[in-house]
Amino acid sequence: MEVVTNSFGLKSKPILAPKAFEAIYSMWGKIVEGSQLAVPHLVGRARILNGVASLVEMDVVLHTEERPLIIREGNEVSFIVPVEPREGPEGIYLKLQNALEEQL
Repeated sequence: MEVVTNSFGLKSKPILAPKAFEAIYSMWGKIVEGSQLAVPHLVGRARILNGVASLVEMDVVLHTEERPLIIREGNEVSFIVPVEPREGPEGIYLKLQNALEEQL
């Protein structure tokens, strides 16, 4: 895992940019509604620069079962992360961050 030095001089793991939370929050209705039919998954790409994972794109898709997948190619990570609406937007943000950290 990549370790970066933050502005306080402390070592830390790369972080997921706040825009990811905004994107999750804006898709919240799709996540909740979709969970009535199947398992919602966040599908997207993130670019890793200077210890920050910035979203390039992300959407919600449904599948009959959980199908997680994360692939790193250079400074980009493509991901499929199953999510649970009971976790709330905050929990889903943290789940995505943890999933991406495993590839960094």
